[in-house]
Amino acid sequence: MPKNTAVQNTKVYIGPTIRGTAVQGAVYSNGVPPKFAAAMKELPALANLLVSPKDAAYEMEKLQEKSSAVAICYQAAQEYAAAKAAAKMKGARR
Repeated sequence: MPKNTAVQNTKVYIGPTIRGTAVQGAVYSNGVPPKFAAAMKELPALANLLVSPKDAAYEMEKLQEKSSAVAICYQAAQEYAAAKAAAKMKGARR
């Protein structure tokens, strides 16, 4: 019996919350929202923070290892989120 393709296409975002773009722990089926897709074009490392539900716990443990690929991507996502927030605040002051 073939597996349900919706289940196969389901991903959990294990990166940091990026205001207006992505929320940590969000579950996406059949792709990501347009704002998240645009963010992935700016920071391709975000794609590495979308994992299958069955791998989510393991990958979240790997976040504790600072030299792991997922931890490096997480750090890049944190920096991206901070830069976006700072740019938004700067634009709001004008």
